[in-house]
Amino acid sequence: DMDISAFREKLSTELMPASIFGLDIESSAEHAKQYEALLDRYTFDGLKIGVIRDWIESQSDRAVKSFEPDPEETFFEFKFNKKSRQEYQVDAAGNVSEDGLFTTLGLAIDKTLHAGGPVKFKEGDTVLIDQKSAEGYQRPDGTQIDGFATREDVTKVAERFVRKLNDYPFLLRSFSVQTEELTEEIERVTTNNETAQTSAEDAEKQVNERDDNIEKLSADIARLSTDSEQIKALASDRTLQRDELNQRAEQLNQQIESDHRAIKQATGSQPMFPTSFGR
Repeated sequence: DMDISAFREKLSTELMPASIFGLDIESSAEHAKQYEALLDRYTFDGLKIGVIRDWIESQSDRAVKSFEPDPEETFFEFKFNKKSRQEYQVDAAGNVSEDGLFTTLGLAIDKTLHAGGPVKFKEGDTVLIDQKSAEGYQRPDGTQIDGFATREDVTKVAERFVRKLNDYPFLLRSFSVQTEELTEEIERVTTNNETAQTSAEDAEKQVNERDDNIEKLSADIARLSTDSEQIKALASDRTLQRDELNQRAEQLNQQIESDHRAIKQATGSQPMFPTSFGR
């Protein structure tokens, strides 16, 4: 039953003026649309979608002529025709400073929000159920979750826009932790980079030294090859010289033997020297 126009006026003039968001709605049409969308989220929070649409149609100066909330922010209001068929667990264990006020399934971690046990509803009670849970959905593992209206004897009363709330203190703490972890990771990566750079420089130095050694060894191999050829040539010369000397020694030995026989025949006496020379 609130006066939407009066509340919106208070938001725009006192609580949330465009200037605090850095928006110039007088000069920029885009800024005006952004500011209108921002005011919509706070003005319409909790209202029936039908009421919202009726109010929008009554406004002639709006930049956007419609308001379509996301399914995650669209809630169905149900009234129990009979007492609930099952109990609903709404409390959860955890640490508010580390886990936030609620779990991802919507269970309350903050102890001041605990019901103290499972919740059962009586006939005539009303509840707000998000559109996804109200209509049913399929989990990533393939499990089909039936809609709330299928599991309970209820009547849909209305659809409402419920603005998703942000736990800013928790988000800030999370960002602080992430920032610290990122800083540590940057330092670690920087250290690893410096180590890798040093290793690369050492490896390059070793490559240069290896190339220098290879060059020196190649020069040694070339000199050794030249020396080897010279040694082979010298050995060949020495072989020829040896063969010539052996041939000369054989000739001399034959000459000596011939002379020895001639002397023996001439004198008829035994010579006083060997009949042949050793080679």
